[in-house]
Amino acid sequence: MVVVSQKQYPFWFKLYLSIRALLKRKFINDKLNLFLLLFSFGVNIAIWIYLRIYLLLDPFNIVLHYRVYQGATIINTPKHAFYLPMIGLFIIIINILIALYFHKKDKYLAYLTLGTMAVAQLILLASSVSLVLAND
Repeated sequence: MVVVSQKQYPFWFKLYLSIRALLKRKFINDKLNLFLLLFSFGVNIAIWIYLRIYLLLDPFNIVLHYRVYQGATIINTPKHAFYLPMIGLFIIIINILIALYFHKKDKYLAYLTLGTMAVAQLILLASSVSLVLAND
């Protein structure tokens, strides 16, 4: 038995080939899908930048959770505030995979999944704004 070695490509080249294959699909060529994807990524990047500008400069602990009757219940370092955009990135990845699966069967289910992803990003943006306002 002869073993033929496969050529190992660098990571960036594999990523380039994956993105090129994705762009050739009908999923990305659909304008509504593309708009919802770009909108969700844009909002997620805006959350990262917003939290970086307003919270990471503070060396002290910040309020991460506040209740009206009890006051501040969770106080921690500013780096814990970045769990919000990380959760948003996880939501984006999972919803893209689900939308790719649904797009083969019914494109309206893919629209619904991507629309839900965009709404989730807006909710995370609102919670990031309230987090910054609670610490001013």
